[in-house]
Amino acid sequence: MKGLWALVLLIVACTDSDVIDTTPDTADTADTGPTSTSLSKVYVTLVSHNESLFNEPCNRIFEGNELMQQSKYIANRSAVVQAAQMVMEAGAAWDFQSDWRYLERVAAHDTGSVIEDTDNKNLVQWLSETAPGTLTVDAQHRQLHQR
Repeated sequence: MKGLWALVLLIVACTDSDVIDTTPDTADTADTGPTSTSLSKVYVTLVSHNESLFNEPCNRIFEGNELMQQSKYIANRSAVVQAAQMVMEAGAAWDFQSDWRYLERVAAHDTGSVIEDTDNKNLVQWLSETAPGTLTVDAQHRQLHQR
């Protein structure tokens, strides 16, 4: 998640389309007034995937008893909501990819007061309906095949 925050902060820093003053600072240049150049827009799309089976940080929400798992999920959920809000404010796009084990946690824990900060919608529904074309949800399901 730390890498995502760094990317989101980079997006926020890159989304301004201010004008840069390129007037030379030398005294022997004829005074023709300031010149300016507009910055090019940067279009950014983030793609994240939380593969819990082989990813230690994602696996942490499955450790401990049910109460501990719920607490870890709610902390993770809060970070996802904050990241989504930052992406929307920056005018970027985010494809939130999640494996089935995480989606089970959404189904188990996104109830009651937990969903108040997402318009009383579970996390997946909120991500997919809040800003279509900006936030997308791509559920993943992979099974290991043993021979």
